[in-house]
Amino acid sequence: MESSNVIVIPPHYKGTSFDEMTKSLMISAKGMKVPIDVIGQTEPLTNDLTGELLDDERYIHGQIAVISEISRRKNAARILFLDFFNPGLDILRYAHLQRNTKCKYGSILSGGSFLSGDLYSFDWLSSYELAWAQTYDTIYTPSRYIEPHLPKPLKDKTKFMPHGMDSFTPTTSDDKKYDVIFPHRLNREEA
Repeated sequence: MESSNVIVIPPHYKGTSFDEMTKSLMISAKGMKVPIDVIGQTEPLTNDLTGELLDDERYIHGQIAVISEISRRKNAARILFLDFFNPGLDILRYAHLQRNTKCKYGSILSGGSFLSGDLYSFDWLSSYELAWAQTYDTIYTPSRYIEPHLPKPLKDKTKFMPHGMDSFTPTTSDDKKYDVIFPHRLNREEA
C-alpha cells in the first residue's frame, strides 16, 4: 500500500552531496514511526560528466520519470523533494489539482540563482525559482547565512534545519591535506 508521506529523490550522481543526502534520508525514513515511501533515483548515476554542464540527458529523463511517478499517486498528502530545483513541478501541481488531491509540498534548498557565484546562473532560472517558491508550502535549508539573500517568496516559507550526517563515509587519500564538507553548492557564507 502506498504511503501518504513521500520523499522524492531526483536524479543525481555518485560522489556528490546529493548521494550523501539520499543515503541519510533513507536512513532517517527507516527510523521514523510513520510510513514513508522513498521514490525516484535512490541509486546514484555514474558520474562521468565532462564539459561545462552539471547534468546530461540522464538527468532530464530521470526527472520526467520522477514527476510522472509522483503524479500517478492517488493518496500523496505530504511530499518532500530532496532538491528545490524541480523542473516539471508545475505539471505535478496541475495533476493534483485535476484529481483534487490535497497535498503539502516541501523541498530542501541548497542554493539558487539569487546567490552570487551560484553554479546555476542561467538568466531564465530566477523566474522558475520564484514559481517553485510559490508551489512549495515549506522550504528547508541548512544555513541561516542564506536568509538575507532569499527573495521574499522563499524567505516567508523557509525553515532552517542543518543536514544530518547519518550516512557520511569519509574518503581516504594519501594526498589529502584538508577535509572539506559542504551541503551542496559552493558559495561563501557571510555573517
